[in-house]
Amino acid sequence: MLLDLHQPLKYSVKNLQKQLKELRSELDTKLLKISSAKSPERAELFEYYSWLISIIDRINDYENDLSAEGFPFDLSYLTFFKRCQELFNTMDTMLKEPGKLKKVDRNISTKLCLMYNTLQTFLDRLKLSISQLTKVNTIFLELRDILHPQTEKDRVPLNWGMLDNQSKVENIGQKLDELKEKAEKKAKVNYLPKYEHNAWKIIYKHLKKYAKHLNPEIQVNGQTVLLPRTNNLSETGFRDAKRKARRTIGKKNLSKYMDELPSQYFYIINLEDPDYVKTVYGDREIHESFSLIDRGEIGKTMDKMKAQRQSPKAIDYKLIRNDHYLQLLVNHFSNQDDKSKIAS
Repeated sequence: MLLDLHQPLKYSVKNLQKQLKELRSELDTKLLKISSAKSPERAELFEYYSWLISIIDRINDYENDLSAEGFPFDLSYLTFFKRCQELFNTMDTMLKEPGKLKKVDRNISTKLCLMYNTLQTFLDRLKLSISQLTKVNTIFLELRDILHPQTEKDRVPLNWGMLDNQSKVENIGQKLDELKEKAEKKAKVNYLPKYEHNAWKIIYKHLKKYAKHLNPEIQVNGQTVLLPRTNNLSETGFRDAKRKARRTIGKKNLSKYMDELPSQYFYIINLEDPDYVKTVYGDREIHESFSLIDRGEIGKTMDKMKAQRQSPKAIDYKLIRNDHYLQLLVNHFSNQDDKSKIAS
């Protein structure tokens, strides 16, 4: 629905980002010269140039408005366009009402007008494409809103699989049927623009095929249970594990730390869940369950795991991430005489 409308914007966005980067570099150089000057106007000029730079930085900070969910839930180029529109509207007000703009250095006003014209060209070029993307995104969000369970009062949190049994959600199946009927009618008419007509056809086609499998509500022993999203429980568990790790080591960047943790770490995290413990160990204490395990079976399992690690399909990350990997590679394929030279 959205890919063919969103991706073509990439080239215009990248082009503008390149222009803004070059302009910012010029402004940085100018700011550096001003900071080392001794003229009485230095402080005022420094402030003006800092503001010009802030406009560019404000536009480039558009990712702050994204939800980090990725395409199609985040439309990065649409968000970038909105940031540009926001800054352009502000500059438009300033430049079209001279009374609101102080008399400034000619270079500053020239740069301001340059930025204004650059943004205007960009916005005018993409105006129609953005309008189409926004309209189709509205249709997409209508479907997404239905698929996100909602109680009688509020939207259900993302970890809806952890709701208690008392929570009652709206009838998702009925809403999907209503949208399917609406999409079928829209797909048959011939007065809609092609892009909008195609969007409704896609909605109808997929709902016709998958609607019965999209409703997360199932009946179990007379009760309605709300199934979590496919990867919701693993995401929630990983997030909790990272929070605990951050409190333990006190570092903001945990990438390296998390990469080096053994997979068994998450089994330990699971032990905090009483339902998990009961499912795995029953009514026994954990140490009692371990005492019942056959040592011979453990040995067989360990041998099997070692054999799997030696499989040609296995990736030896310890080797390929070694700091001296290239040297080790040369050593491995060198003659003995060459090896001694390399070692020396």
